[in-house]
Amino acid sequence: MSDNVTINIQQDNDIVNIISSEITEVIDVNVYETTEEVTLNITEEVIQVNINKVTNTNSSQDLQSVTDIGNHTTNSIIVENANYYSIVEPYDVGSANDTTGAYTYIGADGVIGIKTNAAEGEIKTTDLIDNLILEFPNKTGSKTIATTEDIPTNTSDLTNDSGFITAAEVPTVNDATASIKGILKLTNDLGGTADLPTVPALTNKVDKVTGKGLSTNDFTDTLKTKLDGIAAGAEVNVNADWNATSGDAQILNKPSIPAAQIQSDWTQASTSALDYIKNKPSLAGYGDMFKSTYDTDNTGVVDNAEAIKIIGRNSTGATLRRGTIIYISGSTGNRPNFVKAQANSEATSAGTFGVIADDLANNTDGYALCLGYLDNLDTRSNATYPFTTDTLADGDTIYLSPSTAGYITNVKPSAPNHLVYLGKVTRTSPTNGTIVYRVQNGYELEELHNVAISSVADKQLLSYDNATSLWKNKSVTTADIADSADKRYCTDAQKTIIGNTSATNTGDETTATIKTKLGITTLSGSNTGDQDLSSYVPTTRTVNTKALSADVVLTTADVADSTGKRYQTENQKTYNDATSSIQTQLNAKQATLGYTPYKFIQTSQTATTGTTTETIVATATIAGGTFNSSDTMKLLFGINKTGTLGVYSIRVKINTSNTLTGATQIAIFTAASATAQLTLIQRNFTLNGGNLYGFIFTTSLVSDIINSGGTLSSTAYNTANTLYLFFTVQLVSATDSITPNFCNLIN
Repeated sequence: MSDNVTINIQQDNDIVNIISSEITEVIDVNVYETTEEVTLNITEEVIQVNINKVTNTNSSQDLQSVTDIGNHTTNSIIVENANYYSIVEPYDVGSANDTTGAYTYIGADGVIGIKTNAAEGEIKTTDLIDNLILEFPNKTGSKTIATTEDIPTNTSDLTNDSGFITAAEVPTVNDATASIKGILKLTNDLGGTADLPTVPALTNKVDKVTGKGLSTNDFTDTLKTKLDGIAAGAEVNVNADWNATSGDAQILNKPSIPAAQIQSDWTQASTSALDYIKNKPSLAGYGDMFKSTYDTDNTGVVDNAEAIKIIGRNSTGATLRRGTIIYISGSTGNRPNFVKAQANSEATSAGTFGVIADDLANNTDGYALCLGYLDNLDTRSNATYPFTTDTLADGDTIYLSPSTAGYITNVKPSAPNHLVYLGKVTRTSPTNGTIVYRVQNGYELEELHNVAISSVADKQLLSYDNATSLWKNKSVTTADIADSADKRYCTDAQKTIIGNTSATNTGDETTATIKTKLGITTLSGSNTGDQDLSSYVPTTRTVNTKALSADVVLTTADVADSTGKRYQTENQKTYNDATSSIQTQLNAKQATLGYTPYKFIQTSQTATTGTTTETIVATATIAGGTFNSSDTMKLLFGINKTGTLGVYSIRVKINTSNTLTGATQIAIFTAASATAQLTLIQRNFTLNGGNLYGFIFTTSLVSDIINSGGTLSSTAYNTANTLYLFFTVQLVSATDSITPNFCNLIN
């Protein structure tokens, strides 16, 4: 059995739970006299409870009373065998050690908690075996915890270790008056009373202004008047120095005075010479374009220029690319409108004006070059933005294209297309091409200044009218043309006689030869065609053994037929007459078709082998006017490939000249494997608005009868021009062989 446990009951406690253990069976309860009511809950293990009344002037036990129970130790308060369960309610009281992290507290439930560096636990009355230590951190040495009753109330109770003085040590101060003790008396410059002193001598003083000093000189009204008379910004008179760059002598806003020159010589190198030019600018990178170079006749006008450009506007709805040939069509504001030119009509070619100098976006202004050089061109037909479909060469003469608007061509157009000369290719290159332009529009015959054309009719000739000095169209007869040697005219009567004359009139007959041929021996005078020959009997002649001395009736039986002039039987005649009628009807039907039937069939079947170059196996020449502007075309191309070493491609291309160079591909099939095989491709095309439309030109397919999400391809096609259609093959392995079975094109 342990010692008794004491419980102190304060005023605020009203319920106390008394729990016993094996070692604690006797409990002392100290009830302070201020406590109004206490309820004790005692377990059955408790043998004895001693209740003691305690008199205390304080309403609650303080720290001092607690420490009175224990002992004072270094940095610690030791509470021996005490239970302070009801000392504090309902607050938490604690103390922590900042260095070690340990702390102790009294919780709201009255339980004391302790935490060491390693663990945390609670201490209850049943846990107290030895002493309970409450540590106060950051304290050194032996300390005594005091209460407010221990605090000194008089300075005499304190140790004088800071130099405090006593009343006896305070210096003596004279009294101002007998009734005013310890205040200095004011005399001399000081006045007023001791509690309200004054300085009479400072009555008229001027307060010191921050930043300003005091002068030994008096500032008079005269000086102020003088200062008021000086203009704002006035400066003291100085001797100005032209070369000064600072100070009062500097002259501001000096004008630039050019150095005097006496017959200046740009090339003079001697700095001491009068004609030496100082501070000459460097001409590096500026060439030698002195006035003496560009204005040799000193007229103030540049003698030569590399190019002449005119500003205009693009309102076509799309970008006009560099190198595009244009004509002017109307205007926008004060700008001429640039439109693509084309040599297929008078309206789009007669006014050909120049070439776009730089890309010109829609609804913007830019320049067209009318005369001169245009450099840094991509002259290839497959350029990103081409301006030709032809393969150009250095020195080519170029013309306005009749097939593609805005393009140039090196093929001279012929009627009915219009001839517009544009210039010369001076250099071909993908990046540095150069063309010199000088537009020369061709003329219609009636546009010539000395030609007057009116009421044109078929088979008229151009005749010079001396009266008006003009060439005029005229329906000409023999009356308008003088005859010549051996090409004489004859009258109608003479024409009849000549028609009745046998033998051949070589044009050199004389009177004697005519007499001989007519059997006349005595005829005299001119043969006027009205001679009476009734008395003359011609020399006897026979035709197929029939004498001509009397009327003779000849039939086909009397005249042998000849090549190209064979006789026919009655049945044959009936058949031929019927055939002619059928042909006449067919011709009439063809006229209603609106187009000329066309058929191209390649009969040659020459194999291609030993090369991997694209090879033409058939060429269809389509003359101008063969197709109309809304025609259709059907194409079949079949080949037989032998050998298994490589794949192959077959293509169809079209061009305005008889060459693959610059040709446009309109169909292709590339084999997926190298096996020997028979291939037939089919394509359908339509003509519309000057373009040829078909399935995607670059897509490899056998037939265009297919459902595809793409759009039709197109290329320019002028039906008035002769075009060339090429059937080509190309092997990957030169050991293989391809034979064209048929190459057909119909409309």
